[in-house]
Amino acid sequence: MKSIVFILLTTFCSFVNAQVNYGVVDSITQSNFKHLGANEQAIFKKILSKRKHMHLQKRVDSTMCDFTFINESYNIKTKENTLSEYYFNLNDSLPKAVLHNKISMDLGTYFYDDFEIHFSMTRYYETFKPMYDRYSHLLPYQTLTYDSLIILQAGCVVWEEFEKERADRLMREREDRLNDTYQILTMIDHRNKKVIVSFQIPANKYNFKVRRYNPVWDF
Repeated sequence: MKSIVFILLTTFCSFVNAQVNYGVVDSITQSNFKHLGANEQAIFKKILSKRKHMHLQKRVDSTMCDFTFINESYNIKTKENTLSEYYFNLNDSLPKAVLHNKISMDLGTYFYDDFEIHFSMTRYYETFKPMYDRYSHLLPYQTLTYDSLIILQAGCVVWEEFEKERADRLMREREDRLNDTYQILTMIDHRNKKVIVSFQIPANKYNFKVRRYNPVWDF
């Protein structure tokens, strides 16, 4: 991931209240937003304009937890907005709540309906440690952070040429989608009263890892 460092504004703030409220998040968001170029502001406004419609403020202010992670994205080609929210308590690996576009996920199936190997390649990255490691190192303005893993579901017989062709196609499709994607990542550390808000634009180059997966082997 290549980062753009011309913005020096810090995104960490300390406050006296036990639960960081949405007003603090919005203040830091608007402060960082002012440092964007005009073209980028026009795109990120499409993300920010959805916050009220998605009732994000209500959930941030009413959900008592220790950490909140928010991923807001917009695809300039498909015009699709997505909002994902994760609410964690301290020392819990799994979140107490997960929402995608306002819809609350059933955690009993969301995290437990996968095989072990498949879980390690997918849902593991939505548990606390990888999310905290990712979000805590974000800059106010940088290129896109993204899922670098391409999962190639395959059979027991290895068809190298066929699988390479599929992998190449999946990587091209993923890169095309990322080239049109802008996102805002937010972390709220309620215990330490810290907020990180990161505006992210498409990168010049993407690096993917391909992993072959056969569900028959996943016991």
